[in-house]
Amino acid sequence: MKTSRDEKFQLGAGKATRRIGRRKFLGKSGAVAAAVASIVMGVNARPAFAHGTCYPPYGRYCSGCGASSSCPSGKVTCTPSYDRGCNVCPYSTGWWYTGTSPNRHRCRDCISNIYGPIACNGTYVCGCKSTTHY
Repeated sequence: MKTSRDEKFQLGAGKATRRIGRRKFLGKSGAVAAAVASIVMGVNARPAFAHGTCYPPYGRYCSGCGASSSCPSGKVTCTPSYDRGCNVCPYSTGWWYTGTSPNRHRCRDCISNIYGPIACNGTYVCGCKSTTHY
C-alpha cells in the first residue's frame, strides 16, 4: 500500500514531536509562526512578537516610531517636566526598558511638541517601543 504525502507528513511530524517533546515543539512552532507572520505582514508585525510590554500613555502607541523607540515627527520625549500637568509621563528620562538583556526593548513616552496648553488625552500623548533588542 502506497503512503500519501499527507500521511508521510503526519508521520514525520509525529516522530519530531515525540523526539523533541511537546513544550519544545510548541515553542519552536510559535517562533516559526511569528517569523512567517512577520514576513507576510511586513516589518510592522515585529513589535507584536517582541518581548515585554511598554504600556504606552492612554494605551495608545504612536505611528512612525524609530527602530530605537525614538518619537515620530511632531512629538518629543515626554518627561514629568514636559507633560504640562497631564501626569501621564512618570519617567524622568521619558524612556525605560522591558525585561532583561538581551531580549529587552526600549519604551518611550511621546507628547506633541506644539506650544501652549494641550488636552490631556491620547490625541497628544502616545508611546513607542523599539524594534531593536537591547
